[in-house]
Amino acid sequence: MISIRGLHKTFSSDAENVAALKNINLSIDAGKFFTLLGPSGCGKSTLLRCIAGLETPDSGEIVVEDTVMFSSTDGVNVPPNRRQIGMVFQSYAIWPHMTVHQNVAFPLEVQGKADRERRVQDALRLVGLAELGGRYASRLSGGQQQRVALARALVAEPRILLLDEPLSNLDAALREQMRAELRRIQEDLKVTTVYVTHDQIEALSLSDDIALMRAGEVSEVASPEALYSAPRSEFAAEFIGGANIIKGGVRARAPADGEYEVATGFGKVWARTEGTHAGAVMICLRPEKIRVLPEGAGMTKNVFPAVIKSRSFLGHSVELTLVLDGSLELRCISAEVDIPRDRRAVMIHIPPGDVYLLPG
Repeated sequence: MISIRGLHKTFSSDAENVAALKNINLSIDAGKFFTLLGPSGCGKSTLLRCIAGLETPDSGEIVVEDTVMFSSTDGVNVPPNRRQIGMVFQSYAIWPHMTVHQNVAFPLEVQGKADRERRVQDALRLVGLAELGGRYASRLSGGQQQRVALARALVAEPRILLLDEPLSNLDAALREQMRAELRRIQEDLKVTTVYVTHDQIEALSLSDDIALMRAGEVSEVASPEALYSAPRSEFAAEFIGGANIIKGGVRARAPADGEYEVATGFGKVWARTEGTHAGAVMICLRPEKIRVLPEGAGMTKNVFPAVIKSRSFLGHSVELTLVLDGSLELRCISAEVDIPRDRRAVMIHIPPGDVYLLPG
């Protein structure tokens, strides 16, 4: 388990002081895949480097299992080489003049570990490079270099694995393949893993839990499913999945089914959602939940006229920009790829159960 309490970090220069981390409090369960997700500059990589010991916080505490790694109160700051941490950087940091075997064995040589050959072979086998131990790193593909970096991070059997955007330099197909490999390896080893990314797909597909960060603070912590389906803030709803956010006001709640009647600028919207809501609210609509109706559809509740402003073909789906009431634009992702490109009028349907309400 990793416990982070009251962590602060400020970077100072002659021009300004930048608060990179502001009172970070996190608990990461042992053996879990935990992701720090957020936009550039939110502090996620700085937090990872503080866990690794590569950055020194201004104040706070970091505890791994029962070992205090950093404490500003007690004056403790364990150096990186004694934290039993494996780390993979965005750039991989592979030595091109060394073979794959030599790259992976290097941490064991520095630490003086016994049984080096077995550990190196086990690590190479784990990442699927058992046959390439004698090849020089300069002759490897990007995906193979990433595997070498991962094997090197795991060879010393660390208590914690830290990954700083390790897939960002790979092409789309290889990223998808390596996501599956990373998850398989983490589940096999049961190693506590902290992963940094700005890519929501990586975060949702890999993680047991996600900490969404913004401007040096943790916005919220939740499972991927909860963060996507029940975000607690407008920022989370927009950053994860690009939800449409619309201002509204609760008028009433139907006693029969508990649906809320919400007034908006384009008409009445019914929402079947958890929690108690009153007054001003923000309506959260996921793009894939908005359906363009075929002609003659008999639905009446949450059906609205719209105009298709633009259409982008994505292969398995199309992304539409819909205009309601002359000015309100909604993003829609539809599996009906034969929807025409022209600016034609359509009717759209939003199931009440897919309308999520946030406090206004």
